[in-house]
Amino acid sequence: MTWPELEEVSISLIDCDDATAALLVQVADTSRFKIRRFPTALSFLEQFDPSLPGCAIADFNMPDRGGWELVDVTQAEPPGIQIIFFAETIDVMTAVELMKAGVSDVILKPMREDTIRKCIVRAIEVDLQHKRVFAAHS
Repeated sequence: MTWPELEEVSISLIDCDDATAALLVQVADTSRFKIRRFPTALSFLEQFDPSLPGCAIADFNMPDRGGWELVDVTQAEPPGIQIIFFAETIDVMTAVELMKAGVSDVILKPMREDTIRKCIVRAIEVDLQHKRVFAAHS
């Protein structure tokens, strides 16, 4: 992944928790990522554009729309978007099913800065690859 590609990438944070946002801003500042913050899944979905490079980081247990609904909507049309879910608790079967459905990572809170950075980089690499393949076949 090259730095010019990273400058075009946007990370969407879908959560109303200020502590999570502060951690993501810290990661963004040290990694040159752009963060767009959405307080709800609905506010994200209203502006969702699957053609834009990046990833989404979201609380799996969102109050307005659940994590499964976010997966269904964002993966409905190619090329979709890579999603990283976090949760305070999540059972192993749900995490496995999310990964099978195309979710990039599932992370338990509290998140560590190095862990979230690695997950973001991996999600962006996959997203850029998917978008290149999709563009080549469109």
